[in-house]
Amino acid sequence: MQETPVHTPVDDDIALAQSGDRLAFGRVMDAYLPMAYRVAYRLLGSADEAQDACQDAFLRVWQHFPSYDRTRPFTTWLYAIVTRLSLDRLRRRQRFSVWFLTGEKGHERAENSSDRNSGVVRAAEWKELSALVVRLAGRLPPTQRIVFALRDLEDLDVEEVVEVTGLSRSSVKANLSYARRRIREILVREYRVEDAF
Repeated sequence: MQETPVHTPVDDDIALAQSGDRLAFGRVMDAYLPMAYRVAYRLLGSADEAQDACQDAFLRVWQHFPSYDRTRPFTTWLYAIVTRLSLDRLRRRQRFSVWFLTGEKGHERAENSSDRNSGVVRAAEWKELSALVVRLAGRLPPTQRIVFALRDLEDLDVEEVVEVTGLSRSSVKANLSYARRRIREILVREYRVEDAF
């Protein structure tokens, strides 16, 4: 025999928030933030990144609340959003680790680089490296900067970068390669990170 779901005050807040009530949305956030944070932290292993992922997730919830189907559990919807955003962050982190630690050849086998460099990149170091890379990207020529930002910072695939920029596929790949090489050179020359390669 199937149990009837218990109606809670949070269910009322979800309904009000879905219709645009900001105060009710605040109460929904208060109720579900600990759960969202726990999921993000388990996936990311970093308090700062988990907080960022939660902020992104609740922004996404607010933006897409009108399309939320209340016949489905809110927690399932929120889990999916937090997980997807956290996995996007992990993929971005992994791609950065691969090309920072192994150079352009890093796309051959990511497992090799993580085996050789296990324990090199911890969460605090990762955040610092990411912030440094964003700053260094500002020193690239405009086309390289745009391609690099879209592909490696915003995690768009090459075809999406082609569509957004209007550049050819080969131009996107060439500019991305030049941008990555330039950032690596600056890291080695100015920040002495040659032992990471």
